[in-house]
Amino acid sequence: MPNGDTVVFFLRIGAMYERKSGWSLPQLTISAPPDRPIGYGAFGVVWSVTDPRDGKRVALKKMPNVFQNLVSCKRVFRELKMLCFFKHDNVLSALDILQPPHIDYFEEIYVVTELMQSDLHKIIVSPQPLSSDHVKVFLYQILRGLKYLHSAGILHRDIKPGNLLVNSNCVLKICDFGLARVEELDESRHMTQEVVTQYYRAPEILMGSRHYSNAIDIWSVGCIFAELLGRRILFQAQNPHNLCRTMPLRPVKPKAFTISSLLGGTPKACTGWHNLCWAEPLRPAKTAIHRHA
Repeated sequence: MPNGDTVVFFLRIGAMYERKSGWSLPQLTISAPPDRPIGYGAFGVVWSVTDPRDGKRVALKKMPNVFQNLVSCKRVFRELKMLCFFKHDNVLSALDILQPPHIDYFEEIYVVTELMQSDLHKIIVSPQPLSSDHVKVFLYQILRGLKYLHSAGILHRDIKPGNLLVNSNCVLKICDFGLARVEELDESRHMTQEVVTQYYRAPEILMGSRHYSNAIDIWSVGCIFAELLGRRILFQAQNPHNLCRTMPLRPVKPKAFTISSLLGGTPKACTGWHNLCWAEPLRPAKTAIHRHA
């Protein structure tokens, strides 16, 4: 079979995309309409589709209006670059990118990724019971994926339950790299303040810091850990100022059973959570957390 055969996806939204594949495929054109939408967000919609090349179920993400403004361009470019570059069991990666047949139609991008059945937010708000083993497995995978990203000098900057995809085998993958960036070591260089969903923002961001480290991702993990234990968002307020006032900014040591009664977890697990939510620089490093996960 010759290489370079054309694979065509006919999408319900009306756009036709072609891609010259490097794989060996039969010489035919197959239509593959999306089966159902599985996720929505501010920057696109994700569909469950069947790949006509091998019959496997995959996820197809539509990124609309990618050239609407410079901010959109940067976000899409960052996400595509990281989806294509990173290869790790706990980090989502791109399987393919569907290209438009002509530059005149290049207003949106379609990315094919592995299909994940759910995300951590849906699991937390569901009636499905979570055992301590579930919490351990999820937390370990989050930290494992973050260790990989941080080792490459990347800040995710939007770690939250909705960006942690989970499949039917409880395999977890970090996704959505639109806000991710290379860590800035020069403290004189300012970084974006409006990052991370508010409930998972570290105190240094809420208080207006223009330079921060990968410790902001670790804070988000601490919030998610508590949310897994208590099945509710840990820090909630109407604005960043009030939210910051609810947070522990110094290492106090309340009794483990007190935290346990609040969050619904074991005393040992709750003590581990409390360590994650110390203010920077007392927050433990990613390597130390991963070692004890």
